[in-house]
Amino acid sequence: MISIHGMSQAEPVVEIIANATGGPSKKPRSTTANANALKLTCEILKLFLTETVQRAAMVAEAEGSTQIEGSHLEKILPQLLLDF
Repeated sequence: MISIHGMSQAEPVVEIIANATGGPSKKPRSTTANANALKLTCEILKLFLTETVQRAAMVAEAEGSTQIEGSHLEKILPQLLLDF
């Protein structure tokens, strides 16, 4: 089984994004999104993240590691971004 280094599996994606971006904006905004657009965006993001983890896991296994580390992500991200 491959685990992501430094992340618990129960940590919600929203918290990860909030930590990476510095949290929500202090200005109140009245931004809305169509429900179908939101569902589609979530599905695309889920597919992108699933593919990222699978590719990084393959690299980690090839190197004999049991955890995905930053170096594994660095190896797969250029091609992943071109594929999407």
